[in-house]
Amino acid sequence: MRVEVRLFALYREQAGKDRLFLELPAGARVKEAKEALERLFPGLRLEGGMAAVNQALAGVETPLKEGDEVAFLPPVSGGQDSYGLTREALDLGALVAWATAPEYGAVVSFLGTTRSPNRGEEVAHLEYEAYPEMAEKVMAEILAEMRARWPLGRIALWHRLGRVDPGEASIAIVVSARHRKEAFAACQYAIDRVKQVLPVWKKEYRRDGSFWVEASPRRTSGFDLLRRHRRAPSPRPLRPTPPPGVPCGKGLPGRPGPGGPGPPPLRGFPGPFGEAEALGAPSPPFGPPFGLREASAIMGG
Repeated sequence: MRVEVRLFALYREQAGKDRLFLELPAGARVKEAKEALERLFPGLRLEGGMAAVNQALAGVETPLKEGDEVAFLPPVSGGQDSYGLTREALDLGALVAWATAPEYGAVVSFLGTTRSPNRGEEVAHLEYEAYPEMAEKVMAEILAEMRARWPLGRIALWHRLGRVDPGEASIAIVVSARHRKEAFAACQYAIDRVKQVLPVWKKEYRRDGSFWVEASPRRTSGFDLLRRHRRAPSPRPLRPTPPPGVPCGKGLPGRPGPGGPGPPPLRGFPGPFGEAEALGAPSPPFGPPFGLREASAIMGG
């Protein structure tokens, strides 16, 4: 099986070329392509980077086929940040693998998906539109705000454009840190800021028509958002905040459930919206976040 390999920036310099054809056995994955390249170029080290197959982010277990284009991408922004807009499907597994490293005891991920039904109506699909040049600059500023508030490891923030069907992901956020408290808080902050200031718009299509999904005018104005974006507030100490609206049984924080009263709230654990003030972040003006498909943590710290 023959695939075309593309290398960029540091990887291009280490290998001495930017593209080549690679012969691999049938059934090979990205992992085998990576290992073959490192054997072919002893000075090439692909650890810590990302891979893309046919211009879509891919994990090490992604299978390859004849004629595929496989790109190996060095980490951007000093090796700690990965962000941008894409019309391809989001691969959360690849982002989590990239953010995971021995020095980080927590990796928290969020995947926002198209929800259907929404407000009692079936959703055919969503369509996302952006001001791309501005959006990527705003993403970089959001990541900088996160790093100013918490000691973080690697951060990934990717948003889909174009059509997104029910159950498909529209946004992926991954944050690694030495300890879970910082990782959870930063991931929550990221989605709140995206909902506030990222110039990406969503159109909802139903059987009876379509409409642009907008912020409620009673929440905030565009000028207020601009002021918040330009001058983000300083962080304040976390207050105990149980996850609101979550029915809890015995052994879980929050309101009493069928199993009896739960223990005291976890200190510093942010709820979907109540934590915004506690973290020093502006309150999200856009209502509930995207449908939650996965918010997972790999914790050791």
